[in-house]
Amino acid sequence: MNEQPNYYAIIPASIRYDKNLLKGSVLLYGEITALSNQKGYCWASDGYFAELYGVDKRSIQRWLSSLEENGYITRIVQKDGKKIVSRSIKLGDKNVSNLVTKTSYPTDKNVTTPTDKNVRENNTSINTTNNNTNNKTPSKAKPLESDLKNQFAEIWEIYPKRPRGNKKTSFTKYKKAIKDGVKHDEIKSGLNSYIRQLKSQGTDNRYIKNADTWFNQAGWEDEYTTQSSGTIGNQDLTKAYGDWDF
Repeated sequence: MNEQPNYYAIIPASIRYDKNLLKGSVLLYGEITALSNQKGYCWASDGYFAELYGVDKRSIQRWLSSLEENGYITRIVQKDGKKIVSRSIKLGDKNVSNLVTKTSYPTDKNVTTPTDKNVRENNTSINTTNNNTNNKTPSKAKPLESDLKNQFAEIWEIYPKRPRGNKKTSFTKYKKAIKDGVKHDEIKSGLNSYIRQLKSQGTDNRYIKNADTWFNQAGWEDEYTTQSSGTIGNQDLTKAYGDWDF
């Protein structure tokens, strides 16, 4: 990859404390700002990020979808027919984009070396914090069936009505995913991305996956693209897409 990361990464408070974002998305956003050029674009591939953070490409795709769903980035894809020729990531916050263009590598005189005393004090503080954290017993409470049903109802309401497929089978697959550690917001974010792709490409109802098929294939792990360069953010999809069959 030809890009060189900037010395600084920028993660504004709006992203650090956004509970709608997947945890990995926050760190990834900082990396995107460090790689963005003067126009606020980043050209790094999913493979680059995956190798950098030691995760698979699907994790990177989920993190990017989470950022895009919440309006923090826009993925711009250029295609030659069905083949993706290039993909760039544009920062959604103009204030952050302006900061990126003003940020540069600091001179040596601005970089100070900590004294041994400071290093020892910092290590002591970190070790104390780690010990306190390790002594805590993590909660292993399982979600209630009623809570799962309520969460699934939200997903079921979003899924295109034609074709929806088997609700009972879909719920069973949803429960299994949650049991395996997948977050509800991650599933919802993936479904919203799938719906945006369907709408963008004008997909005929005959080619829309049944809900039980989508859940069985872990559809939230797939990467979806749209032909437009904009982003819908957190809009209500049923309103954003007008009379499309939901």
